[in-house]
Amino acid sequence: MHNEIALSTSASDRDNLEKPTDQYDEEGNTDLAAANPKLQRRVLLKQDLTILPILAICYFFSYVDRGQIGNARILGLQKDLGLSADQYYNTLLVFFIGYAVIELPCCLALLYIRPSLHFGVATVVFGMLATLIAAIHSYGALIAIRFLLGLSEAFVQAAFIFVSLWYQRDELALRVAIFWNATPLAGAVSGLIAYGVGKNLHDAHGIAAWRWLFIVEGVPTIAWGLLVLFLLPSRPDTVAEKGSWLFRSQAERELIRKRTLKAKNAINAKFTPQQMLAALKDVKPWLDCLILPAFGLGVAAFTLFTPTFIREFGFSPLNTQLLTVIPYGAAFIAVPIICTISDRYAARAVPLLFCYAISAAGFVLLLATTNKVARIAGTSLVAIGSNTGTVLAATWVTVTYPNFTKKSTVWALCQFVTQAYSILGTKIYDKPPRFFKGHGTLLGLQTLAAVLVCVKAYLMWKENKRRDLARDQALGNGASEQSVAGENGLEEAADEKHRDFRYLL
Repeated sequence: MHNEIALSTSASDRDNLEKPTDQYDEEGNTDLAAANPKLQRRVLLKQDLTILPILAICYFFSYVDRGQIGNARILGLQKDLGLSADQYYNTLLVFFIGYAVIELPCCLALLYIRPSLHFGVATVVFGMLATLIAAIHSYGALIAIRFLLGLSEAFVQAAFIFVSLWYQRDELALRVAIFWNATPLAGAVSGLIAYGVGKNLHDAHGIAAWRWLFIVEGVPTIAWGLLVLFLLPSRPDTVAEKGSWLFRSQAERELIRKRTLKAKNAINAKFTPQQMLAALKDVKPWLDCLILPAFGLGVAAFTLFTPTFIREFGFSPLNTQLLTVIPYGAAFIAVPIICTISDRYAARAVPLLFCYAISAAGFVLLLATTNKVARIAGTSLVAIGSNTGTVLAATWVTVTYPNFTKKSTVWALCQFVTQAYSILGTKIYDKPPRFFKGHGTLLGLQTLAAVLVCVKAYLMWKENKRRDLARDQALGNGASEQSVAGENGLEEAADEKHRDFRYLL
């Protein structure tokens, strides 16, 4: 085994790394079984202890900074700036416009920009923008900053694509759940911070509490972004080729290359415009564009309006901030549990339908009762179903399209629709105190998504059966495993049309 503290490898080692030495199993996948189990555990643990926490904290700050305007409203932002209800909703809306217009370039940028720069600079920028809100005095300034905030935070959304490059398909849901859990955690912590700021910093040094809120949360965001610049590893194929501070040994790098192939990801992926067209011609991306955004809207709308919902339940402003912790805490616990089960059984469709059932039950409670406890329970169920559904639907997208360009295109399409839905969300929650229009719309969209989950699963099951039959026929006619699998497996054809690719149901 090579020295694990070596910073570089010899020329012969580099030559060996480039040779196609992989073995493929009967499904054409890179054989990892022969690899040292201790080495496999070490590499996976390093990934889990660096990539996931780094991205989780980026996600945490992005959701804190975007959603804090809801808490700031309770603390007096709308009153101090003299905003009408329509103007306040416009400040929410414009964020999603910025988010939508730049998502595809953000994903494709991972091919050309070092991930540490991609995520680190974005985090610094949206931290600075969030902090600047503390200094504004006009509606126009707030609109402008919220739009730029959406542009910068869109880069962090590419974390889903980045993580899918590092993990196997049966590892992915739990790992995405871990960094996604920063979202409900951000909601819970935001409520606690807002409670503390409202109680202890009201008019401190002549500064309004809502202004302190953006300062307290924006400055740490900037500091974290600077750390990301130095800590986050590059794409796995780049690390396999060149090494990194985290993966220095030749054995680790070779294992990373094999894991990349095993995960149905291409080595040295390039931008391929024809795959953008392929995404538009395929029916599955359009189903994804109605499945993922439906759950994502539940997250986006409740991130912005949970403080308002709970305030309308009849609680005081300070108690409202504290009670927002409950639904976010419930989601924080439930998301990794459900996603672990999804990975365990290598399934997405059935767990997604389960998430829909949980969320639908929550909406029914919100629509049917005025009991405070029941409505908080309903809010918690929606938080659980929508957050977990978003994670599962997102990982379903990333494992369905191995080609990087097609994956990025489909992801961007889903995000565009998600932001369009989110814009809708800022307009439909305008009839307090029961918000029938808003809750009813979300329930309808998630019901449609549940139907389309079944349609997508059926189409992919049917295609898997067709490919299994073709394979069995080829083997029955005397073809060898090697000829059926192809000499280089998915290294030459990282695409779901490859003969050995099977969809995850």
